[in-house]
Amino acid sequence: MIEFKLNDVEEAEYKEFCERHKKCQFSSTIGGKITLEFIPTGLGDVKIVKCKVCKTEKDITDISNW
Repeated sequence: MIEFKLNDVEEAEYKEFCERHKKCQFSSTIGGKITLEFIPTGLGDVKIVKCKVCKTEKDITDISNW
């Protein structure tokens, strides 16, 4: 089984991003406005959070533990 996780630093960045994008209006009835993309590399996983409404994205990868 493959499991992707956020550490405490990345989780804080993710929550801050979500909070800033609460006002973005999304018309879907099932949600999915915010996405989190994991990109495995040889050193660690890159984590990118995206808002589908305003097309903003942020790399929240904490490379301090690589």
